Amino acid sequence: MGAVPDRPHDCGGRGRGRHRGARTGAARPARPGRLNGGVLPTNDNRPVGVLAGGRGVLRSSSEVVAGRVRTLLESAGVAATVFRYGSEEFTAALDRGDMRLLQDVTYGVYGRAESLAAAAGLGFVGTGARQAEVYDKVRLKTFLSRARVGTPAHVVLDAHAHPSSWSAIKLLEGPIVVKPATADLLSAGVRFFGTADPWQPGLREHIGQLFTLDQTVLVERYVPGLEICLGYEVSRRGFEMYPALTITKEARLFDHAVKTSRRYAFTPVDVPQAALGSLGRLGWAMAAEFDLTGCFYVNAIVTDDGDVSVFDAGATVGLTEHSYFPAAAALRGDAVDDLLVRQFVQPVEDLLRRDGASHREPAEMETH
Repeated sequence: MGAVPDRPHDCGGRGRGRHRGARTGAARPARPGRLNGGVLPTNDNRPVGVLAGGRGVLRSSSEVVAGRVRTLLESAGVAATVFRYGSEEFTAALDRGDMRLLQDVTYGVYGRAESLAAAAGLGFVGTGARQAEVYDKVRLKTFLSRARVGTPAHVVLDAHAHPSSWSAIKLLEGPIVVKPATADLLSAGVRFFGTADPWQPGLREHIGQLFTLDQTVLVERYVPGLEICLGYEVSRRGFEMYPALTITKEARLFDHAVKTSRRYAFTPVDVPQAALGSLGRLGWAMAAEFDLTGCFYVNAIVTDDGDVSVFDAGATVGLTEHSYFPAAAALRGDAVDDLLVRQFVQPVEDLLRRDGASHREPAEMETH
């Protein structure tokens, strides 16, 4: 399949990006239980704030993950409370200083919670602004081209440009796939067209609709071949690559509107060793480029000649049967909770441990 779904649910993990250390914001009055600069006392009994939320269908998925993460944190002896992104309760908790640190498990609003944590002087764990760049398809393609990784030929359309610029679509030749370029909306707005004719019926209307979702639209050449999703993980265990899975479905393009009809499934697939080697090196490069830890993934096409063409990437861990990582983890003998502990709990523990050590150092020095 060519540049097809913008991923089934997580068609690869979010991983949340690299956990961030405690942030130091502008000078502000100290709140009860907090030292300026976000350094947390070792006897701090405030909960970790687990932030859920997102656009459309992503919100409910995020809330499921947040609930499970809270349970796992509490099992590890860390108090946690779930908040919804944008809610009055969350804003009030930020203002009162009710949280020990902020754990971001939102979907589709990536990179926004980090600035809130920084403004509140809170430590942050999750997908920050740098990791969120992996969801920007234009930014991703720039990286792939620089890394000399195959990606479908494309043109980028700008909402503020004159419609005459859309004639560049004809340079792609053959079938095309049209999608929002930067907004993370799963498969919302992704549509296949049989030719690269910019004047064909329905295309210009569809592009106009996409501009109501995003300021930029990506038009990709459709690449035939085997569509795969392949995940990676960077944790205390080091760098690991998950099995490649393909999406068995009836329709040419994945359609989230019918995902509950069980018309598709993740299935193990054999991928040539040369292609796997290339994708393994790509995982290392992505981790460095976007500062990724935890789980992340790529969607790619393996052509009949064994060439790899990457068309999407991200870092979201879903928990449903429509998600890549639970299926891939099971093939390795991992339970979903094992994955979530490495993805969400251990980074929180590491950050709290560092903050506790930094708080103790001055007192320990005074005793000598």
